[in-house]
Amino acid sequence: MELGIYDKKRGQVKRKSRKIGDELKELSAKKEHLEIIRNHLPKKQDLDLAFTVLSSMEEEFGKKTEYEKLRLIIQQVSDSVDLVETELTSETLIKRPKELEEEYTIADHLESILEAIPSIAESQLRPHIRTEARTIFREIFGDRYSDLAIDDKYEITLYDLQGNRVPLKAASGGEDVCVNFALRVAVNTALQKHSLSGPPPGLIILDEPGAGLDEQRRRWLPDAIAGLDVVKQVIVVTHMDELKGSTDNLIELIPQGKGRQPLVKVE
Repeated sequence: MELGIYDKKRGQVKRKSRKIGDELKELSAKKEHLEIIRNHLPKKQDLDLAFTVLSSMEEEFGKKTEYEKLRLIIQQVSDSVDLVETELTSETLIKRPKELEEEYTIADHLESILEAIPSIAESQLRPHIRTEARTIFREIFGDRYSDLAIDDKYEITLYDLQGNRVPLKAASGGEDVCVNFALRVAVNTALQKHSLSGPPPGLIILDEPGAGLDEQRRRWLPDAIAGLDVVKQVIVVTHMDELKGSTDNLIELIPQGKGRQPLVKVE
């Protein structure tokens, strides 16, 4: 089902949201800074009045160097007021934040959807996992147990041949191993059979799947693994001699003594 792609997409959306948030903070800080400057500058009408008064003084007393310097200062302040006002009313500070807020809202909703998809897909896959696990388990323990039940939290309960409920913690170590084996294979098998976007890689890796099994179950295990026809490749890490003769390829590590690399034998 390739659910990992949703985590990847969610990570991308989260990074985009973080980038949008950073830009919003930057624009907000810039606007706040410009408003502080504007509050410390004279009002436009006050500057216009200053120009009017200065012109009256020039008419009455004539043009003087001091008046020219004063006019230049007032003009510079007026230009600063105009520049600050232009920045505060620009699209960057008026339109862009609104666009970013809309993008942030969309990204937030998309992230929520992407986060929910794996859970929804898993809930749809869960019945198939239960079916596969029950089938595998009953093949192994049909002589001892009548059924295996898995709840929505993947808590496992066994039922004996009389239909009595047996908690998994009451089972033996070997039975616990077989239950976990059945569940792992069931998850993989369900993914193989019910993937919506084409089959995922048909690979399962089993690490010491026979640990804790009695002799009867150990004899059963090679056929059980070989019977995983829905899986294209099974890699088993084991010390069980029973499994060595039931593989297409065998890679054996032969110890060579302390401090020395083991010898690799391929058959």
